Amino acid sequence: MNRLQQQAWLDQEDARVSGIIRKHGWAVELIGFGVCSTPGCDCKPSEVPFAYTIGLFGMGHPELLILGAGWSTSHSVLNDLGK
Repeated sequence: MNRLQQQAWLDQEDARVSGIIRKHGWAVELIGFGVCSTPGCDCKPSEVPFAYTIGLFGMGHPELLILGAGWSTSHSVLNDLGK
């Protein structure tokens, strides 16, 4: 992927996450679960996958982080806490 393609993808990803935050108030980012939407990425699962929120700080709350749980559990827990 060349630099312009990478920047276009990053811009689209920023817009996608911003849309989720506008709709729900926060988003959950999953890292190290072996799934990646980056074109050309050969991501492998990390030893300790984690997930975190984006957007709670804008509502006056700290962002949240969960380590070592499955992606479904991580997503559910962070969304429940966000609510």
